[in-house]
Amino acid sequence: LVLTWDLGRRLWNPRVGLFAAAAVLVTFQFVYQVKRAQIDPLVMMWITLANWGLLLHLLKGPNWRAYWLGCFAAGLGVITKGVGV
Repeated sequence: LVLTWDLGRRLWNPRVGLFAAAAVLVTFQFVYQVKRAQIDPLVMMWITLANWGLLLHLLKGPNWRAYWLGCFAAGLGVITKGVGV
């Protein structure tokens, strides 16, 4: 939720970030899967972190820490789901 808020805040304004985080929080499927401790919310967190890092690098100028954090999170997202194993 914090990453969703921060992406909305950085790309548009703090109000959009708040609405985006609230939209994720009240989405039935997200709440249902978090309560049942399924793997998809964790994968969603890694994908959101990857997007956050890569967008921060691309939009705010060269930020190599954010870039490598995004790449690392994308890799963790792929191996967390374990598709095809």
